[in-house]
Amino acid sequence: ADMEYNLQEKYNVRGALEDISELIPTIRVGIRVACRKHDSHQNWYRGEIVNVVRINGDLFVQIFLIDYGEFLPTVPVESCVRKLLNSEMVTFPPMAFQLLLAGNYLQGRP
Repeated sequence: ADMEYNLQEKYNVRGALEDISELIPTIRVGIRVACRKHDSHQNWYRGEIVNVVRINGDLFVQIFLIDYGEFLPTVPVESCVRKLLNSEMVTFPPMAFQLLLAGNYLQGRP
């Protein structure tokens, strides 16, 4: 709980987040961003873009929340994604990792 509070406090620091709308053409898989789960959600999270999709001309990303281990399937870039500017947010190690245990298969493949 303390870690979550500390992360939220850092995300709410003025200057930690910057509008990413002018950077839309450069959005790609693998970059780390700050994101909200949806438009009405107030909290920001660190995430890594795992897929970029266009739906009816609007840009959406799929994001892995690197501190919570949760996937967000369709996040609108314009309203819910921002570039991380604070160097501590960029360099602070993730607290969650994707992994595959031996004997488990991805998408039904042996």
